[in-house]
Amino acid sequence: MQPLGYTYLMRELDIELPSLGLELYQGKGNKDVIKDFGHTKTKYLAANKKSQIEITCQLEIAIKHQGIRLPYIVTVFDKISSEILTSFIAEKQNSKIRRSIWFLYEWYTGTKLPLVDLSKVSYTKLLEPEFYFTRENGEKCPRTKIINNMLGNRQ
Repeated sequence: MQPLGYTYLMRELDIELPSLGLELYQGKGNKDVIKDFGHTKTKYLAANKKSQIEITCQLEIAIKHQGIRLPYIVTVFDKISSEILTSFIAEKQNSKIRRSIWFLYEWYTGTKLPLVDLSKVSYTKLLEPEFYFTRENGEKCPRTKIINNMLGNRQ
C-alpha cells in the first residue's frame, strides 16, 4: 500500500515525530478503518500517481485530509528547497491550501518566496475554528490573503 500525506512525508523525509493517529494510504475509494484498539484511524483515499511521488503534493494531501500540523509542516520546510515550493504554489496560487503553505513558509522561515502578492482573492482563515482553538480576529496577510488566526507566535 502506498502511504499518503503526513504518513508518506514521515517515511520519505525520515521525520521522527509522534504518530498522528490518522494514517493515509492509497486505496479504492474513501473508507476509514479503525485499528490498534481504536488508537489509529486509517483512511484509504483514491489518489493519482503524480501525488505519490511529489513531496509538495503529499504536503497538500496531508493538510487537506490530516489538517495543519505545524511540527510536521515546518520539518518538511526544512527538508525541501524553496524553489520547489515556489514552483508548486505558483501552479495554483489561488488555492486555499497552497496559499496556506505559502503563508506558513514565510511566517515560519521569515523568508519571502519570489511570488507576486495576491490581489483578487478573498481573505480566508488559516485554521478552521470548528477543528482548532483559534483567535476570534486574526492578523491579515495581504500578500497571501490568509488570516492568521493561530494562537501564539511562531516561537
